[in-house]
Amino acid sequence: MEYQALICYSTQSGTSEDLANAFSSELNNLTSDQNSSISRNLNSFSTNIDEFKNEISNYKIVIFFISSYGEGEPCDDSVKLFESLEKHVSSKNSKLDPLIPYYSIFGCGNSYYDQYQAAALCFKKMLDLDGSQQIGDLGYGNEAKNGIFDDYTAWSFDYFNVLSQFLDVKFTKIESYNPMYSVIEYNENKPERPTNPPYQEFKPFIADINIDSVKKYGDDYLEFEVNLHKNKSRLKYQTGDHVGIYPQNDDENVKKILRILKLDKDIKNGDKLKVVPVNRMESNRWLDLTFISYYDLLLNSVEINGVLTRTFIRNLIAYFMKNETVIEQLNQVISSAEVFKTNITDKRITLIKLFETMKYNKMTMTPYRYHS
Repeated sequence: MEYQALICYSTQSGTSEDLANAFSSELNNLTSDQNSSISRNLNSFSTNIDEFKNEISNYKIVIFFISSYGEGEPCDDSVKLFESLEKHVSSKNSKLDPLIPYYSIFGCGNSYYDQYQAAALCFKKMLDLDGSQQIGDLGYGNEAKNGIFDDYTAWSFDYFNVLSQFLDVKFTKIESYNPMYSVIEYNENKPERPTNPPYQEFKPFIADINIDSVKKYGDDYLEFEVNLHKNKSRLKYQTGDHVGIYPQNDDENVKKILRILKLDKDIKNGDKLKVVPVNRMESNRWLDLTFISYYDLLLNSVEINGVLTRTFIRNLIAYFMKNETVIEQLNQVISSAEVFKTNITDKRITLIKLFETMKYNKMTMTPYRYHS
């Protein structure tokens, strides 16, 4: 089966490239032959319009991930193609025979700039003037709130259904969960890194903090005043140094999630925990850190209070839930972006609160070996 979808990206810092590759990989995993799409940088195409058309003519749809740069300009890798398309559209007298019959766009930008998503919107305008037909909604990834990946997840959740109908291809359901990391218990008599909050060679000083005051400015900003404790931190400061604040999970929340996951148990005396990639070729974000308990692991190193997504809950249903009543409730929650926003996002429902709402003690969950 030949590639049906071409995924193109234009990027300055790599964000659109990462999203395009992730989208292509997920799309391929959802099709039976696992070979339905390919991703390419826009600078890999000819800027000659006739040659460009020949290069993309074999695909049913072209999906673009377009980043804006500076004050809304296209990125360096797509400037010449933008210019060629603009000349082509301005010299064309009708919308017949478009270069790209069907397209979709996900734009990456920053709403703190006046020309938000200008490159993606300009590209869309040129395609529309050429007679191309847009499939699905235009996606907006906003870097201003560090939300590009959350925005992408929200957009792709519905878009994959649209794409399935357009391609007339039934996406296959992945039957088993593919974990990234495995938590292992081991007992080895060799020196390990101490179990402290996140440590890196380039960030060698760790200090506890006290939050003195919090001021809120609208919906987007919080201002914290904090005191740094120099005790045992080896902390030194020189002009120009920066301080990064790593959040620590609340003690009670950690205990709750441990009870929910049935991990509120002691490991064997003398044993330690280590987090390793299931695929040993992958990099390990925990490096050689060891933990004396699951509590220790979750307190500093795992996000348990983050914003939930529909994709996360869908995977929870697919791979772990067995209680039909709970599955029905969760499916209703993720039925649309509006329903999810009203019932989850606006209420700041975390994973712990979700489990408590669903009466986790009465749920049946598939036994798991991996925690990731």
